[in-house]
Amino acid sequence: MNALRVSRLSSARVLGARTSARSRRGALLVLAALMIVVMLGMVAFALDLGIVMTARTEAQRAADSAALAAAWELALDSQLQGNHTALHDSMRRRANEFANYHTVGNQEPNPQINSENHVDGDIIIGRLNNPSNLSEPMVFNSILGDNAITVRVRMLGARDTSIPLYFGRVFGIGSTDVTAEATAMFNDNVIGFRTNAVHPTSGLLPFALHVDTWQDLMDGLTTADDWAYDSQTGEVTRGSDGIAEVRLYPGGDSQGDRGGPGHIAPGNFGTVDIGNPNNSARDLLRQIQSGPNQADFSHHGGELILDAGSQTLTLNGDTGVTASMFSAMEKIVGDGRTIMLYNQVTGSGNTAMFTVVGFGGVRVLDYQLTGKNKYILMQPSIVIDPTAVSGNYGQSYFVGQPVRLVR
Repeated sequence: MNALRVSRLSSARVLGARTSARSRRGALLVLAALMIVVMLGMVAFALDLGIVMTARTEAQRAADSAALAAAWELALDSQLQGNHTALHDSMRRRANEFANYHTVGNQEPNPQINSENHVDGDIIIGRLNNPSNLSEPMVFNSILGDNAITVRVRMLGARDTSIPLYFGRVFGIGSTDVTAEATAMFNDNVIGFRTNAVHPTSGLLPFALHVDTWQDLMDGLTTADDWAYDSQTGEVTRGSDGIAEVRLYPGGDSQGDRGGPGHIAPGNFGTVDIGNPNNSARDLLRQIQSGPNQADFSHHGGELILDAGSQTLTLNGDTGVTASMFSAMEKIVGDGRTIMLYNQVTGSGNTAMFTVVGFGGVRVLDYQLTGKNKYILMQPSIVIDPTAVSGNYGQSYFVGQPVRLVR
């Protein structure tokens, strides 16, 4: 009887153990199924997240490329020929073209090209005065001209270009919008120049022109256009290119510097010393041909920069134009360089003192260094100079730092 009872108890225990094992296996299967669902969801979520992050990177790359390419149009002399509508159209086409060299989620971003600027548009062209101020709004139709472009890449459901999702569909979200924005700038807010180890010489010429004469040129009061520059060949020839010319050392004629007290320094007419105040003719020729170097700038504390308070820079004069400059002038015809703009000069010859208030980008077209009618003929030109120093004061025109992204 006891043996039978023991046998029955043993059988019950074995049966219970088997039932418990089956229960545990069932629970594990359910848990494993749940874990697989969760893991698949996590993988799908990670996949969606990766797709979105990749799309954002692609969109930013497209916006950066488009803004940079379009901004370089601002550094072409075509903007000096007065047709700003054509310039803007060219910039918008270039921005769209370079954006579409990229894909975002395997689609062309295709930023929309509008004929006018809109604050909420895809391509906006205007002016920034302080690129370090990220909250500064872009100014349209500035009298100082345009120097920046913003490109927005928008992959939107409203445009049927949103980025498709996988896990999001479980929650009824089949796609997501992705946007990116970039602003590139030709920073022409130049207050001076500073050389460095990478750029040991500057494009600054040891020449100065009265700011009133320059302003006459900007206002269209100086209309002579007898020389033409070919940007494809780099040649200067007789003819018209739509950009007026001005004479340096003009003797006060209608196409050059206006005479009168404080405008022209007798025996000098605009050559200035950069560096040692006792510069030799050899130094002047070197600076004309190759630009002032670090040793020259060391005499001015390492840089030539307008004072932030007075917004001026005082430089003494040199002895003026001489026939010895011929070889140096010959080598820079057609080159873009920078001259200084002054508002007052006292004294004469190498005792003259020039009050410099700004800088202007120019191209040398012709020169006459002998006889009574000496002159150097120039026209405004866009000049890109990596030694240029930017600021928010002074008067600078057409000279700036290389194009770069600022936002």
